[in-house]
This record gives sequence, C-alpha cells and structure tokens, in this order.
Amino acid sequence: MGIETLSKEQTLWPLLSNWYFEIRVRDFTKAGQLKDEIDDRLRTMEIAHNKTLFMYYTLLEFRYQLLLENMEVASQLLETIETLQATETFLSYYYHFFKAIYEMMLENYDEAHQQFDRAKVLLMKLPEEEGDDRAEFYYKVAGYYYQINQPLLALHSASKAADLFETENVEILKAGCENIMGLACVMLKEYAQAEEHFFSGLDLVIKHNDQELVSWFRFNLGFLYSEQNLLPAAIRHLSEVYQHQFRPHKTAYLLALSHYKMGDKEYAEQLIDEGLIHCSQNSSDEYKHHLLLLRMFRSKISESTLLEALQYFEKEELWAFIQQYAEEAAIYYLKTDKERSCHYFEIAYDAKQKIIEKGALK
Repeated sequence: MGIETLSKEQTLWPLLSNWYFEIRVRDFTKAGQLKDEIDDRLRTMEIAHNKTLFMYYTLLEFRYQLLLENMEVASQLLETIETLQATETFLSYYYHFFKAIYEMMLENYDEAHQQFDRAKVLLMKLPEEEGDDRAEFYYKVAGYYYQINQPLLALHSASKAADLFETENVEILKAGCENIMGLACVMLKEYAQAEEHFFSGLDLVIKHNDQELVSWFRFNLGFLYSEQNLLPAAIRHLSEVYQHQFRPHKTAYLLALSHYKMGDKEYAEQLIDEGLIHCSQNSSDEYKHHLLLLRMFRSKISESTLLEALQYFEKEELWAFIQQYAEEAAIYYLKTDKERSCHYFEIAYDAKQKIIEKGALK
C-alpha cells in the first residue's frame, strides 16, 4: 500500500467520527453532507473489505440508514456486515449495539435484549474516555426498557444517560432523555412530573427546529392527556401529529382510543381501519394487535383475536400488555362465564409475576 493511500485513510478517520456525531445528534443535513464527502473520497481509494476502515464505514452507513428509517437498505447492509469479521472490540461493540437498535425498531424486543446484553459486555472494555458511547448506550437502553414496560429501569437508564450528555453538552440528546423519563412517569402515573419532562424536552427540540422530535413530544403529550382522560387536550395534540403522519399507526391507535372515550364510535372505527393500513405499511405486528383488540373490546370479543395477540406479546416478552388485555377479558367474562373469567385472571396474574421477575440487563 502506498504512502498516499495511507495518508488518505488517516484523513478519513476524523470524517467518520464527525459523521457518527451528526448521526447521533440527528442532524440530517450535516450527516448527509458528510456521507457525500466520505463517499467521494472512498471512490478514489482502494480499501480491502476486511480492513477496519471499511468495516467502520459500513457500520456507520447501517446506523445512518436506521436514522433515516430506511429499514430495507439497513437490512441489506446488515447482511453485508455479518459476512465481515470484526477483530477490534469497538467494531464488535458497534455491531451489537446498532443491531439492538435495528431489532428494537422492528419490534423484535427479545432479540434486541440479547444484542444489548452483548454490547454492554463490550462497552465495558472500551476506554473510559468514550463517554459519548456510554451515554448513547444508556439512552437507547432506556428506550428499550420503556418499550417493554419497565418504567423504573427506563428512568434509571435515562437519568444516567442525561448525566453523561450533560458533560457532553448535547442538548438534542438530553431532550431525548427528558422524553423517555416523561414516558416512564406516565406509566408510573406520576403525571405532573411527566408533563414537566415533556415540556422541558419540547423547549429544547423547538430551539433546534427538529420537527420530527417536536411531533414526538406532542404525541407523548397527547398520550399523557389521554391517560388522564383530558380528552379534548389529547385529541388536539394527537390530531396535529396525525396530520404530519408521524408514527401514524401509533397515533391512529391513541386517537381512536380517545374518540371511543368521547363516544364518537364511528370516527374511532375509521381511525382503526386507517391504523391497520399503516401497520401493514410499517410492518408493525405489535400495533396491529393493539388496534384489533381496541375494536374487539368495544364490540364482540373474539377469543381467536385475543389469543393470537397474547401469543405475540408472550413471544416478545411484553408482559404488561398480557396483564392488561387478560384483565380486560377477565372482567368481560365475569358475569357470564366465571370459569373463563378465572382463566384470564390467572393469565394476568402470571404476567404480573413476570413483570416483577424481569430484571436489568446482565
């Protein structure tokens, strides 16, 4: 390898680090510009596919596609990455960490858990000064814990990440921590604290003009108000978000729930139909079940629909949803079929025990 090639490679490493930073802070414009610059430089270089530089670039390209939510491209890149062998610890860490994010986005929570476990072991082997990696790891783990209905663990991880981001002075990521802490507080029914977290984070993302994150916070405010049955406020926030087509399958669910509570069954049914279409487009099995169960419990119960959903939630270890829906079924059958009601109460009880048993990432 010539001296010129070595020199080009050396100048590429700082660009890759800068690219990863812009990906992390969700600066789509700068991340796109850096990708173009890096790609232009790579075209003038000959880099073997087994080299550390190529592996690092491919991993960051994978992470970039996850930022853009281009899951098909990300899946193809993952196949390429898995044919390569990461010899350095930091590359192995990024592989497992990014794959955990990928699996979480696909709602494969059990696989995401396994990948986070492996990533954490490798993270502990990285130099202490890599605080940015530790901060992002705990931030993403906090999001994972929220998704599997473990609010106390989500709060703990988000708080740890926020402290590390404070050192970095990265406001947009601190806003993300406020978001997760707010969601965890909603689950714990600490509504005043949740609202405080959401508005603190919203102020930060408005300052940075990140419209997607603004929609995230408005969505979560809608969720907060829906949980408190403050339905006009919930519908106002959620309708604005739905117009922007932000997470439309999730927003359709919350809007339908709010309209059911308001007594507007016809529009709620329309929203469920729209939500199911969005689930198909977004490959969201989880929200398909939520929407079908939302409709079912407000019309005629279908045990096949219920059992299919419970099997899905069990596979993904989403025990809180099993508890919630089994309790609803038990109450539904309480007056008409005591034996069946007891059966679903037992399922709910077993799920609650699973929630208690479920511990932190080892």
